[in-house]
Amino acid sequence: MAIPAEAATCSVAVNHWIQCAVLLTVRIFVAGWSWGWTLPPSDRPDRSRFWESLRVGASAAFCGLLINLLLVIALAETSQFSPRNDVGLFVIVCGAGFALGLANARKRVSSLVFQTLPIALLFLVAAAAIMLMSSQGEWIVGGWDPGTYVDQAVYVSRTGSFRPLPDPAFASLRNEEIRLFTRPVFTFTEGLPVFPLDPQTRSYRLFFFRLTPAFMAMLERAGGLRAVVRANMFAGVLSALAFAGMMISLFERKSWRTFAVLMLIVQPIWVYHLHIPISEVLQLFLVTSVLSLLPLRTRGESGRMWFIMGLFTLMLNRIAFLPFGCLLLLVASGCDLSRSDRSAVARERAAGAVALLAGLVFNIVACHVGVIRLGSFFYILLLASLVPVLGAVVLEVIAAEERRRLAAIRVLPAFVIVGLALSVAMVLGGAYLLRLSRLSEFARNIASSEPYFGGPLVIFAVAGLVVLGFKRGQVAREGWGTILFLLSATAVLFVDGAIAELYPWATRRYLVYTVPLAAILAGAVLGALWDTARIRPMISKVSAIALAALICIVGGRQSLKAWQSTEYDGLSARLSEVAEHIGDGDLVVADHFLFGVPLRFIHDRPVLNGMLLCRELKGHDLERALIALKRLSTRGWRIRFLTSTPAGMDIFPFMPDGISEDWAWEPFPLREIEHSGTGAGFNTRPFVRQFRLYTWEPVPDVEPARRLWRDSMDVDIGTGVGTPYNDCDAAYLLSGFHDGEIADGGRTVRWTDGNGVFGLYFRKPRAELEAEVFYLDTAIPETVSRVVPSMVLNGQPIECVTSDDPSDPGVRITSARIPTGLFRDGLNKLGIVSASWLPSEHLGVPDHRALGIMIDRIVIRPVQD
Repeated sequence: MAIPAEAATCSVAVNHWIQCAVLLTVRIFVAGWSWGWTLPPSDRPDRSRFWESLRVGASAAFCGLLINLLLVIALAETSQFSPRNDVGLFVIVCGAGFALGLANARKRVSSLVFQTLPIALLFLVAAAAIMLMSSQGEWIVGGWDPGTYVDQAVYVSRTGSFRPLPDPAFASLRNEEIRLFTRPVFTFTEGLPVFPLDPQTRSYRLFFFRLTPAFMAMLERAGGLRAVVRANMFAGVLSALAFAGMMISLFERKSWRTFAVLMLIVQPIWVYHLHIPISEVLQLFLVTSVLSLLPLRTRGESGRMWFIMGLFTLMLNRIAFLPFGCLLLLVASGCDLSRSDRSAVARERAAGAVALLAGLVFNIVACHVGVIRLGSFFYILLLASLVPVLGAVVLEVIAAEERRRLAAIRVLPAFVIVGLALSVAMVLGGAYLLRLSRLSEFARNIASSEPYFGGPLVIFAVAGLVVLGFKRGQVAREGWGTILFLLSATAVLFVDGAIAELYPWATRRYLVYTVPLAAILAGAVLGALWDTARIRPMISKVSAIALAALICIVGGRQSLKAWQSTEYDGLSARLSEVAEHIGDGDLVVADHFLFGVPLRFIHDRPVLNGMLLCRELKGHDLERALIALKRLSTRGWRIRFLTSTPAGMDIFPFMPDGISEDWAWEPFPLREIEHSGTGAGFNTRPFVRQFRLYTWEPVPDVEPARRLWRDSMDVDIGTGVGTPYNDCDAAYLLSGFHDGEIADGGRTVRWTDGNGVFGLYFRKPRAELEAEVFYLDTAIPETVSRVVPSMVLNGQPIECVTSDDPSDPGVRITSARIPTGLFRDGLNKLGIVSASWLPSEHLGVPDHRALGIMIDRIVIRPVQD
């Protein structure tokens, strides 16, 4: 089930919408029909054909997608995920399911197909609509999770394996050259950001846990890159279907179900993540599907089997599910207190624990680098898992004896009510007080997340706890278990979300548990109001609709902004054009990993991380890196530099002889969402990129150190503060410079510590050069005697002249003519020496740095008489 590789990996503009919709529907629902009949029927089937069809359709989609994902992982882990093997194994597994079903439960198979066929057709239409939508974002850039998921998935689909072959670029480097083009992270080495490199085999190791990349690889086989970047739109449709199925399975009131589904799909967090290809939307689908199986576990072994398989699959998607999986086992133990078959319950708990443990072991073995990158958080997950496990053990011990079990059944509702009351008090009272003091991460998370939920939804969700407390007898035990599970998980995430506090990025922590919880609780209030129509029909129904409209309007404004705030639209076509100009035998040095990573993993072009040459390598290491590239050119590689800024090659601190621009794309606009610790919306910022390709043909028979360096430079000191693109000055700063800052007027600057050392990478000049240091004199307080810098080159003092910049008030220029005799080939060290002072003494601030002068620019050029 694949499209041609050349089209699949080309561009989002390539749209196989009919093929994608048909293949995806067939894969999910045919697999669901082939084995979904094994699910036992509900003991409370809905009388409405519509609701029952929706519930059964959600179950079929869960079974079908779970089967497909496990097949993809099995094939890709063994490097057998070819189109032929993919189709063949799918046909074998589905054929076996249909054969078994038709032989033993023909009526159940036919009933399942006819019941869910309308749902399958609706999904077909939704999938086609998703593919036909324009400008839905093109998250293919490297360095962040979404782009890494996409790049990894396309690579798996194209190569058929989670085990990459040796990288041709790194395979050509000598052992001592590897470190020049990689960087150490934790205990491994990264060839490109978030893509660890095995120094022994010279092959990349794929970082993320397998389930979401497998889902995206399946989409790539069906619809190419366009389908992959829209993975969460497909997963979003499935998650809404699964949420509806869960509501039908656990809660009987139709009004509650309807309002809850509405409250889910209007939430800004849910809408925003439809455009961001990350694992949480798929996790939401799986969690709600598994929760809908809580009542079916008691209906037969097959119900328990699917529940346990769901736990295992959830672990394959996110290792962080471990403590929540253990919490779900505790909830299941609470729901099973009334069961008399205690040996079967004990076996089920043990099987669930084994499923979680098996998923954990698989992740450790298959995604070892991902576990390493978790660091100490991995051990926190293990310790946190012990608490619900011990709780489940205690419940099982209590329930083992009938008298204790009956007593626990009588007491448990009281604990539920007390727990809900404490939760309400904590949210309304303690959290508010802590928020005022700003001393608690819990309070900060509440304050930061409120704009993304909307005040009315939060109020109605809290009110839902109160309403359910009064109507506790109308909710089944499994429904209470689901609410308490989601409530406990939400509390944990508000205390420690384990994610960077950048919004809206950090809202992903709430997508799996808090978003459905808010929908359920708010739906309970609106449903209860609607159901009082027997007393005052017009008032209650109109009130319910009006309040639902209020929530939709308040949240809808943010949701509309989230829907419209797509990122990197149009990038894939431009990057595809770049790839077409990179031929066999070309080795690309990309100035930024944003574009280097997709070139490597989507377009299969050998890429080295040029950002290391821009920012991190200095002195002799930088020279050795260029010599290594020159050596590769003599071994048959054509060295190409890819730049992505209007500055072109000026972003690099060198200009090799023999380099020429051979292709350029006109500047084009892109946009990305602004993430910050104080973010409260989905605002985007535009930026301009321009792709250029250069070919370096090193000049032969010339000593490298004499030919590598350009004759002049104009370095904007501090450039790159607040953006990942133009931090060019870092490669020149050898020592004595503090971190970059933004001075008055928006100019980028750095303080020296009184003895800054600036690296000059020049071939020995034939004529004198002039050095100019532009610094902000007004940044130095009046209590400090005027600081006038001087310069030394390679330890030799240089005569300097300092004057005011007539074109820029507040800026002074220290200039010096540098005799050619002071230069040497390769690295030259220009020292900028001045008196230093302490802000803590002169400004009364807790800043104990030694500061010299605040430098804005450094210019080196031939003397102009």
